[in-house]
Parts: sequence; structure tokens; C-alpha cells
Amino acid sequence: MPRALTRVGMLPLRSGVSIYGMRQKIADTCRLVGCSEIDAARTASTVSGMVRDICTNNTERALGIYLNGATVVEDLILTFPETEQTIHAIQTSPYFDFQAGVTGTGIRLAAAIKPLRGRGVPIQDSLVEDLRGRLSSVSRKELTEQLRSTNEELEAHKIGLEKTVEERTASLSQKEAQLRMALENMPGAMVVVDSELDIVLLNEKYREFYGNPEGRAEIGQSMRDLLQSEIKAGIVQGSDPDEDILATRVDSFKSSEPVSFEDTTIDGRHIQLSRNPAPDGHTVSVAVDITERKKAEEELTDAFHIISSSINYASRIQRSVLPDPALLSSVFMDHFVLWEPRDVVGGDIYWARKWGDGVLVILGDCTGHGVPGAFMTLITTGAMERALIETPEGRVGDFLQKVHQLVQTTLNQDIPDGESDDGMELGVCFLPSDGKHMRFAAARFDLFIVQDGEVEILRSTKSGIGYRGIPFDQSFQEHDLSLSSAQSIYLTSDGLIDQVGGERGRAFGKKRFSALLREIEGKPMAEQQEAVHQALIAYQGAQHRRDDVAVIGFRL
Repeated sequence: MPRALTRVGMLPLRSGVSIYGMRQKIADTCRLVGCSEIDAARTASTVSGMVRDICTNNTERALGIYLNGATVVEDLILTFPETEQTIHAIQTSPYFDFQAGVTGTGIRLAAAIKPLRGRGVPIQDSLVEDLRGRLSSVSRKELTEQLRSTNEELEAHKIGLEKTVEERTASLSQKEAQLRMALENMPGAMVVVDSELDIVLLNEKYREFYGNPEGRAEIGQSMRDLLQSEIKAGIVQGSDPDEDILATRVDSFKSSEPVSFEDTTIDGRHIQLSRNPAPDGHTVSVAVDITERKKAEEELTDAFHIISSSINYASRIQRSVLPDPALLSSVFMDHFVLWEPRDVVGGDIYWARKWGDGVLVILGDCTGHGVPGAFMTLITTGAMERALIETPEGRVGDFLQKVHQLVQTTLNQDIPDGESDDGMELGVCFLPSDGKHMRFAAARFDLFIVQDGEVEILRSTKSGIGYRGIPFDQSFQEHDLSLSSAQSIYLTSDGLIDQVGGERGRAFGKKRFSALLREIEGKPMAEQQEAVHQALIAYQGAQHRRDDVAVIGFRL
């Protein structure tokens, strides 16, 4: 049986060792695997000749030789001392394998023996020649040149790496200086702790805000110990026991969510703390002095309270000039008043007074809303009170003219040098004591009359009250109406008509208002008021209220 794979010892080829000695050892190796004397001698001669060529040409070669059909001598390796690396090359043929290598420990030759199956083919001279042709050679000069070139490339690469490291180090140093400058010039205090709650970064502002109790506000110190010192010194305060305050603050550095605190220092400053977790397990804590902001907030709160109190009081004044509900109930068989200022006070007003044997009922819409509108309602109320005295009973057209003149002169809108241009729209209904008639005059205020599902709109004079540019002697048309209990009368300010809403974002409009009046005609007036209000809210939807809303409905 052929032997298994066996490693044959290294063959030294140092100076003074003859090729003959090496040839003998190769021959002995071949005999060990069962080669005949002829094949062993031929193999030893062939290999030693190759080695001689190799040594002469400074090359390394590995040779596999098919011997006696039983084994292959392979992995013949030569090593040269001139190099410091190992180079391997593999070639195969039906008869042999070979490889070459260099290790740097001296010229060495190694042979490995591998069993083969089947009958072999004796080595022929042609095979040896074929083997010689397949072996490659590399001259010592070429190897030296390759090594020199490689060393030059390595040196250039080393220089490039050193330059890159130098540039990046300089860039990092510059960025670190910029970061430090930013930290020291930021308006707030900043401290960064790691997962162990040790301080890894802080700026001088921190010490300015909190001092440095027991010298613990330093990089490398424990944040837990620093907090404990701050609580002990009264810098960090709270209503809870010190142990609970410490536990809460320590937990805030461990939280996976942002956490905020507000502290008051011993000297009365307000500090806003914000702690945010960083992806690397660190926590960044920033403190900002909000003393001035708190002071401004307190001043704003005080001012808001004063203004709100004033507006609420103004609302009480405005409501006090509204008519007594009992007066309206004594005149009408049924009625409702929807009066809803957009703000606390508003520019819409309804007004009623006895006038001779009858009653005067007015709905008005003054310029603006909120406080300016409320001021205008008071001016309008004063003008109407005076016009009521100075105008003959029932002359509603003259009444409107007088109100117009009084407002113009009160606001200096009847002269060129006046500054304002404000006024109002008014709808005026005079109801004689017989309860069957009504006299109507209006300035930009239409009257809606509903009966048997039909809506009649009585148009008004297309001129406002008091505005600059309207003639001082502007007249207003009167309408005498005979009414029955089957009729419902309505006045509305433009706050309802002009309110934007619906799917298309358009105004509510007179057409939609007329349809609503037809729909609710037969209901009691209290239910009609609720229906009108709900229709307005539904149509308005998410839109904001544009203006004050006022609607009056009544039956005689």
C-alpha cells in the first residue's frame, strides 16, 4: 500500500552545501515511496538540476513529480534570504503540481508526498522538458525592484496617513475650540453627564447660576453628589423632603424623555431647566435664567386682569342701556331677541322706548366690534335719546335724520378736518297703540315680513348714519304697514348675513336666512330664536366669528 501523506524534512541549501548532497536526499525520499532505483536517480537528478537553475537565476520553484504511479512529490518550496515575504504560485497538469514560496529564513526545499490511485506513468524525458517549460522564474533583480517599489508605496501611504491624521486633528481641535467658545458664550448654563451620572462637560455659566458648593461643579465629579450639595446649600429647593428632591432630580437624568424643572435661587432668580437624553446614553441639561420673562409675564397678567376687569365692567354698562324686557313683552304678542357680541362687548345694539302713545323699537349695527363698537353704541344711544325728544312722535324718517346729524357733529365728521369716519346702520319700527299698524324707516337695514310661507323683504334707504361724506340733511324713506297676527316681522344685523361658513366658505346670505324663516314660521318665537342660533353655529363650523350678531323677531 502506498504511504499516506508525509512531510519530508527541510533541505538546507546554505553556503558550502553541495547539490550532490541534496540529490542524494531526494533520491532517498523517492525510494521511501517505492520508486525504483532508476526512477529515484532520474528524479533526484532532474530536481537537483532544477535547483541549480533556480539558485543560478535567483528564483523559487515548487515541483510535483508523478512517481511510479503511486505517489506524487509535491509542494517543493525554495526560500531565499534576500526577501522578507512568502510568494506562492500554483500550477497543475495531468502529471504534476507545483508552487513556490519565500519565507526569509534561508534557502530551503520542502517536499510533500501524496498517494495516488491507479497505475502511474513513468516519468519521460518529454515530461521533464514540459515541466521545465511550465516553471516560471523571477530574477533577483526583479524581486528587489518590486520590493523597493512596494516600500516606496508604503512610505508614501504612511506619509499620506500622517498628513490626514494631522489635518483631522487640527480640524477637531478647531471644532473643540469653537464648541468651547459657544458653550462659554451661550446665555444659559449647560452640563452633560454620562450614563454613570458623572459630569463630562459643563460651562462657566453653570457655576454662575448655581455657584460651586463643595467644589463639586467640575468635570469628572458625580452629578448626584453635586445635586446633594446644591440641595444642602439651599440652591435647589422644593416643598418635598431633601431625599425626595434628590431622587426626583437624579431620576430626571435617567429619563428617556425630556424633563423640565423651574427653580428659584436664593437671590430670587427664576431658572428654567430642560434635560434631554442623548443617543449615546449621555444627558444634556440646559438652564436658562427666565427672571425677566417671569417678571414680564406677571406684569402682563396684571395688565390683562386690569383690562379684563375694565371690559367686563364696560359690558355691564352696555347691557344697562338695553331695553327692559317687560317693555317689549307689553308691546308684542310674541317676540325674541338674539344679541350675541363677538367679544365681551360689541357694536350691535337693540333699543326700545315709549314715544308718545306708541313704542319705538330699533336694531342697530355700529362701526366695528369689541371695545370700539361698544363706544359707538353709547354714542348712538345718546344720539337716539336726544333725537327722540327733538323729533315729532312717529316721524321715523325725521328721527333717523336727526340721529345722523347728531352723530356727525359729535364725531366732527361734518367738517373737513375731522379725523374719524364712523357711523352705524339702523332699522326703526314705530308701533302705535292700536297694535295694527307699524311705521318703518331704515338706514341700510332691511325688514323681513313672513306670512303663509312667503317672505317679503322691505328695502331700506341705501345710506348709513353719521359717516363722513353723507349729506348732513340726508333724508330716509318711511313705510306705513298694516299688520296682522299672522305676520312675523324680523330685523337682523349683517353679522348673521355676512358670516362665512359651509362647505364652500361663503356668506350665510339673505337667501339662506329667508329659507330659514319660512322653515320656522309656525314655531313660537323662543323656539325660533334657538333655531336661528343653531343654524348660525352649524353653518359657521370651524370658521371664526366675523362680527357681532343681533336678530329681532316679533308678532303683533
